Amino acid sequence: MRTLILAIAAAAGLSSAQPMLGDSLNCRLVANWPFGPSWVTVVDSARNLAFVGAGGGVYVVDYTNPSAPQKLSERVHVNGAIRDMCLVGSRLYVVGLELQVLDVTNPSAPVLLGIHPAKGLATGIDVSGSYAYIACRDSGLYIMNVSNPADIRQVGRYNSPGRAWDVVVSGQYAFVADGDSGVRAVSVADSTNPVEVGFCDTPGGCKVVSRWNDRLYVADERGGVRIMDISNPGGVCEIGMYDSLDGVAEVRRVGDYAYAADWSYGLVILNVANHANVRRLGRYGMTLFPHGVAVSGPLAFLSDYDGGCRIISVADSMSPQQLSRVEVPGWAGEVGVVGNYALLAAGYSGVRIIDCTSGPVPFEAAVYATPDEVVGMDVVGNRVYVACWSRGVRIVDFTDPLNPAEIGFFDTPDYANDVFVEGNRMYISERGAGLRIVDITNPASPVELGVFDTPGIACRTVVADTLAYVADRENGLRIISVADPARPAEVGFFDTPDYAFGVDVAGTHACIADRNSGLRIIDVSNPASPFEAGFYDTPNQAMDVHMSGRYAYVADAGSGLRIIDIDDPAHPVLRSFYDTPYSAYGVTLAGSRAYIADWGCGLAIVEPVLGVEEGRKPQASSHNLKASIVRGVLWLRDCHPVSAVETGGCTQPMLLDAAGRAVMSLRPGANDVSHLAPGVYFVRETTRDRRDASAVHRLVVTR
Repeated sequence: MRTLILAIAAAAGLSSAQPMLGDSLNCRLVANWPFGPSWVTVVDSARNLAFVGAGGGVYVVDYTNPSAPQKLSERVHVNGAIRDMCLVGSRLYVVGLELQVLDVTNPSAPVLLGIHPAKGLATGIDVSGSYAYIACRDSGLYIMNVSNPADIRQVGRYNSPGRAWDVVVSGQYAFVADGDSGVRAVSVADSTNPVEVGFCDTPGGCKVVSRWNDRLYVADERGGVRIMDISNPGGVCEIGMYDSLDGVAEVRRVGDYAYAADWSYGLVILNVANHANVRRLGRYGMTLFPHGVAVSGPLAFLSDYDGGCRIISVADSMSPQQLSRVEVPGWAGEVGVVGNYALLAAGYSGVRIIDCTSGPVPFEAAVYATPDEVVGMDVVGNRVYVACWSRGVRIVDFTDPLNPAEIGFFDTPDYANDVFVEGNRMYISERGAGLRIVDITNPASPVELGVFDTPGIACRTVVADTLAYVADRENGLRIISVADPARPAEVGFFDTPDYAFGVDVAGTHACIADRNSGLRIIDVSNPASPFEAGFYDTPNQAMDVHMSGRYAYVADAGSGLRIIDIDDPAHPVLRSFYDTPYSAYGVTLAGSRAYIADWGCGLAIVEPVLGVEEGRKPQASSHNLKASIVRGVLWLRDCHPVSAVETGGCTQPMLLDAAGRAVMSLRPGANDVSHLAPGVYFVRETTRDRRDASAVHRLVVTR
């Protein structure tokens, strides 16, 4: 049974200090630090502020000195990657998997005014008057009344023929970038009944639109920049274009110039004074994968994905120059924990050191810069072993997490995928060379002991006793004896159905994260003849696994964290999950919490509640929890006579805390819960004659 979430949340109490909730079962989000690659930046020119969307967070940046911008805040956290933003006065509107409205009067302390779930993935927004116009890719254009941000309401919808990527509003008309269906002109004079009045096809994939007077500038991907006349919305038509580009992601006009963010060419400046004769001027091409552009005076702000936000001087239109860069984290692939700090392996941006002592909104305390992309790591005490792709493994002392110090390194001949440390030995999963064993008795001078070339691509390794278990991608699980490290030898293998990316071992079983084939449970009691004891086909792609007791914690890419009971390996059972907003690639455990590396949205910290099993016997419920909480009162519907007969009497609901301890007895009707502290609670219903087990439903209480 899915979670029933009931919240106590007065509008005045909404705060940006609340972690963002995803779909879950027996699992609560404790905190998140959702930063990642940048899609979009908006600018407050009057205050020299840039709002940089980075993954699921917003960096508020003061660019008074554009050569040395200063981060003022990272407290805005949104569910899902931020795809677009709109700044109107002191209000910032942010969309991804939800709409957030924030007051940014004090840029160092933004205040959340309201929140509303998006209808699918929201990729574009414009605000005019009391309404927000939201392009929701697969479900068209939504019109939301945002006059009271604490009570955002949908008032209208236009179901476009293509995929609604973006929208811009001019007067009583909305112009929708509709992918392969070009630009759609929609009358919004009646916000409750938007009606299409015209359209203009484009040759590429119409993704982003912006307006300059009665001209529309269209980022048409491989179709380049298209210019349209919208003075007559019913007859919107193309009047100019520049198509000598590779993939235009966004375009903005200021004065006689248009500034295009192009995947291959970077920032391109066009002279559009004569729309019939658009001329290319200069470009800044030292970029990674530009997605968005904003312009303020002589400055352009280029959202360059994991290259961050580049602040570029465009004073000389023929020769734009980068002045500085607002760095953002790269892709989060793995996570470790040292004391109160989470260490996030974030691609080319190194190891991000996240202080987790500040409750639901952790903050970045420091960054450990690495010589190449961070693809794996292992934490042993205060030492962190970092696999740096082409630059081997770096050995780092984290005794002072704010000032990590490299104390040694081992430069592998091939690419280092991951590292595992046991005792004074380091086991490196090396892309083309298999398993490499290194003595680290003296970390300043590691010494190679031996190597075993696995048949596939070694992705992960764990060692138990004298055996190394290697997830060897297309060649499944390889079991290698390392009793004599100078002569490692394979003793057994099991070829999994798909790509073995992750592995962990406990007792006589190894768990394999086998991408599209989910979790494979391998009996390794006889290492020479391992066999599959059972499997659980996770809903997405199993990328990593960590075992603890009877549970396997699986990072399942687009389905987040899945916690699977493997006590009976032949019949594994899903006990808990938390659906992260992006894609869970790595997981580790510390205490009662799971730390998830969520690829494009940084770090999520969750706490499974495995002592209370939610929804085990739903037939026991006579109230069906048709409940609501109003002003601190929990309402339960009266006992239904038919249910009472079927279940052996009316149920006796009890409120439990997250540990399963009784908090208070409940009754049908009104229950005063205004005294409850924020957190996770459960309503358990048990029939009076005790003939049936209880039904358990979760409540999340916030303030």
